[in-house]
Amino acid sequence: MPPPHVSRRQTSEFDDSEDVENFDAGVWRHAGQEKIKQLINELVGRWHWIALGLVIGLLGSLYYLAKTPKQYTAAATLLIKQQTGSVMARDEVDAIDLRTQEAMNTVAERIRRMDLLERVSSRQDVRELPGLVPQPANWMPEWLSRKLGRPPTAEVRQAPPPAASLGGMMSGWLTVSIRRGTRLLDISMTHPVPEVSKALADAVAREYLAEIATARTEGRSSSIDLLEKESKEARLNLQSARGALSNYARTIEVHKNLDVKEAEATLLERRYLAKHPKMISVSAELKQVQEQFVREFELARQSQSDKTYWQVAGKDLPDHVTELSRYLLIARQQLLARIGVLESEIQSATVVFNSMLTRIKETSVNQESEESSAEVSNLARIPGPPSFPVPGKVTSTGVTAGGVFGLLLALLLSRLDNKFHTVTQIAAETNTNVLAAIADISSHHLAAAEREYRKRNPEETDGFRKEWNEHLIFRKGVSSTSYAEMYRVLRASVTLLGDETKRKITLFTSALPGEGKTS
Repeated sequence: MPPPHVSRRQTSEFDDSEDVENFDAGVWRHAGQEKIKQLINELVGRWHWIALGLVIGLLGSLYYLAKTPKQYTAAATLLIKQQTGSVMARDEVDAIDLRTQEAMNTVAERIRRMDLLERVSSRQDVRELPGLVPQPANWMPEWLSRKLGRPPTAEVRQAPPPAASLGGMMSGWLTVSIRRGTRLLDISMTHPVPEVSKALADAVAREYLAEIATARTEGRSSSIDLLEKESKEARLNLQSARGALSNYARTIEVHKNLDVKEAEATLLERRYLAKHPKMISVSAELKQVQEQFVREFELARQSQSDKTYWQVAGKDLPDHVTELSRYLLIARQQLLARIGVLESEIQSATVVFNSMLTRIKETSVNQESEESSAEVSNLARIPGPPSFPVPGKVTSTGVTAGGVFGLLLALLLSRLDNKFHTVTQIAAETNTNVLAAIADISSHHLAAAEREYRKRNPEETDGFRKEWNEHLIFRKGVSSTSYAEMYRVLRASVTLLGDETKRKITLFTSALPGEGKTS
């Protein structure tokens, strides 16, 4: 029931508006579904483009597999352990499980270092490996090479480049991975020659072990030296931060006094006018404190301990003579921000420095030092099947890419096609009724129909005239064809349009000549 103050007419209007909205929504939804169906039908009608894309993708993947050099991967495995040397027992070596994944990642990154790879590439046994420098891939088809007069060149052994360049090439071939849940590192080398990949993987592993042994015998980077160095850096950072903060002591005091004066002036403004003696007095005092703050702030900015910071941060400060209010606002914000940063640095540096002192004392008491060590778990083997390219993955990728390309091409052609291919398209696009569809008349089909009729009715000779036009449909032997039936459908459609007295004239027209108006 509608509310009492709503009339039946208003209720009917409300119901009609809801029905109209529901109807419009249904129309739009139906139109969207029809467009989707039409698009699918257009794509299905151009299935040959999609099939062509699939074929091209398959052929391209096969050509890529035929031309891409095969890559082989060999891996040498290292066991990473922890060596603990104590004053009480210098020769005791204990394998300790690394507690953090970061430690294993650090070892892996040290193996990837460029200086280590350059040392490997400078070794004579590595530089003498046959096929060390891969041959460039020849992507041109052989028949095209022969046609252009460029026959495929035989494989030529190239001299190895300098150690730095070869090390850069090796960094692209090298992969260091950690076996999950273990302390094993796989040093993998990928190369077109299986023997070279094995030799390079073993060479990198042995070079890293030699580096560890050299560092241990020379006593490089002991724990106490590192701790003392870090504690010295922390102490210098703490002294620098404290020195910079001490320069702002007077400025901070003046800033506090300025806050007090501003609060006092704000309180008096609520009670007195600007020309009141108390307001005049407090305004003078406030201006004096502001000038004092400007002097102290400028002196603090010029101090050597923090001058570098203000050379960058002070660029945003306006002129304090012409824009005093804006200068005070920005200066106070920057001062508070800088004080906060310095206090945070002091707190952080204090924590680090105290931690370094504690660790130095503990290390001095224990007289122990720990450094990572490693040993070879497995040397590399000559790989069997190539690791790249993978035929299944390349083929699936090529076919998928070709299918997507064919689908996009079919979609593009359907969007660019401005022709009508079916009667349904004409009716949908022009929003008009189609009376009949007249196909292009083939004189060959008409002649064949006439010959067939004469064979079936050899006794009939009248009605066949040689001077008749070959496209004439309503003549003996041809009037029963589908072409004549199309004109009969058109005649029936025109007849059913209504009273013929009201449609005495019928216009046959088209946009361009040669589209069938005469027929």
